[in-house]
Amino acid sequence: TGAAPKEALVSIAWQLCLSVPGFADVLDSMNFGGIPYKPLADVFQTILVNPATKLGPDQMRQVVVLDALDECSKSDDVLTKVIRTWENVMPSWLSLVVSTRPEGKIQRGITNNSLDLKVLELKDEENFRDIEKHIEHLLCDMKDTVEQKDVASCAKILSERSEGLFLWASFLPETLNRMHEEKQGGVLTLQDISYKDDIPNGLGGMFKEYFERLQEKVRGEKTYKMLLAPIVAAREPLSVEQLSAVLQLEQDDMDDIVDDASNLLYRGGDGRVALIHKRMADWLSDKKQSGRQLFVKKKDGHKQLADFCISSWDDFFSLRHAVFHLVKSGRHAEAFELLNDFAWVKSAISVGDDEAQRRATIGNLIRDCVELDIYFAPESDTPRFLSKAVHALSYDPNELVSQVLARLGHDSKDPL
Repeated sequence: TGAAPKEALVSIAWQLCLSVPGFADVLDSMNFGGIPYKPLADVFQTILVNPATKLGPDQMRQVVVLDALDECSKSDDVLTKVIRTWENVMPSWLSLVVSTRPEGKIQRGITNNSLDLKVLELKDEENFRDIEKHIEHLLCDMKDTVEQKDVASCAKILSERSEGLFLWASFLPETLNRMHEEKQGGVLTLQDISYKDDIPNGLGGMFKEYFERLQEKVRGEKTYKMLLAPIVAAREPLSVEQLSAVLQLEQDDMDDIVDDASNLLYRGGDGRVALIHKRMADWLSDKKQSGRQLFVKKKDGHKQLADFCISSWDDFFSLRHAVFHLVKSGRHAEAFELLNDFAWVKSAISVGDDEAQRRATIGNLIRDCVELDIYFAPESDTPRFLSKAVHALSYDPNELVSQVLARLGHDSKDPL
């Protein structure tokens, strides 16, 4: 799902066009007018539900896999508009499997909606068997790199080093290719792969090796930390253009850096950049795990992003996250200044293509204020005002003036 739910739905539709006879023809007959600007539920209905139901029940069973829901910036939307409704609106031949880390709001959403779930434990024998098979397939596809006669034995050794994590295995082909190049002659043997120092144990070991390489590529610790701090601190992916502004680099230079880190950074179809897995952010921001040289201070990232939000206050990212990053970097006065700025509040509550999205935007701002412990702060009544006016303002942000006058009064001394 990455960070772009609509993009994920388009990808599913494209894959169904390839795998389900007739799906492409039915999809072509749909009305796509304004589809990029429609709410997620409408996109889901138009490009997946309608074509699938028109095909009828006599289709070969298909399973759609949505991976890493926890890494989607709009996981609530996906959970309520797609996952919860899937079973009721889709034909029985089209099933859905979702993977996610058990994060609080997602876990509550799954439980509250009575969705079937299975918890996978890393140490389960079944999990190790799956990862061993997965690694064996990887090795079989690397005939020019790995000697094939001992593939099963190699897979067993490597699965034990994985500590049960498929993410570890995703780094394996590049690691083995590098070992093969360094060997300078002949494919890798069981003995090569058994040598414990060449292939890192566990995710921490793999992260250490790859982030050390990134540090070398960007020519030093200072640039490395300056690059990663905002990416680690950001709550949603940043575009290359935004990262260029945050880091005060030319966009071409930023593109080159992102390309150099392509095995660690994911660039989505919308051009936004994020670490390929949340575990990386956790590891980088934990000094005990990453060590002094690779450790990235989240607070430095908050400071960088706060500076960006102030300098580009009308950027969508800034409107959604300025208050959060300002408070996290200790700049409470500037956060209150925004909350008391009528023009900024008007722009912030207007983010969203429809009423539901604007309600979510306003709700997120209110939740930020609660979590940041500024909801009841005397410096601004805006968070409490928004809580009372959320329905009217999400319907029409232009109602801000009348709502302020109605709820705060003509004689109010509130800065807003």
